[in-house]
Amino acid sequence: MKELPQSSDTYQVYFFSCPAHKPFHFARHLWVVTVSPKGIDRFEVLYKKESSKERYGYIHKNNYAPTQGIRKFPGSTLFWKSTLISRVTGNEGSLAERITQFIYAYSSDYLYKDTYRSYPGPNSNTYIAWILSKFPEANIRLPWNAFGKNYLK
Repeated sequence: MKELPQSSDTYQVYFFSCPAHKPFHFARHLWVVTVSPKGIDRFEVLYKKESSKERYGYIHKNNYAPTQGIRKFPGSTLFWKSTLISRVTGNEGSLAERITQFIYAYSSDYLYKDTYRSYPGPNSNTYIAWILSKFPEANIRLPWNAFGKNYLK
């Protein structure tokens, strides 16, 4: 995937997925990338708390490059290829700006930031579903095999 701009006068929110760690690679792992005048940041839930300098419990900020998939196996040097699920763009006051502001302002308040379970959740997909639940007008559908996306329901 082409690299994202480092900053922009507009707001851009990208939702990505890649296979989960083996042997669960039939499932999808989701994350979100924001591009704004502040720069570019990646937010996701990972299975361990201690891997990122910037984090809220299991929510990690910039643990991996924005479009990089996760490791094929924990500790591996091989990474999955990412897939873009959806993108929201806009100027000041747009849906993209509101989503970006929400992620920065409320990720530390995410109900499950200190709880992680691969299945049925909460996991990376639950976090992305939580963000999207605040913005139904985005009309973004997550992959069927993003297990944990329905944990909130």
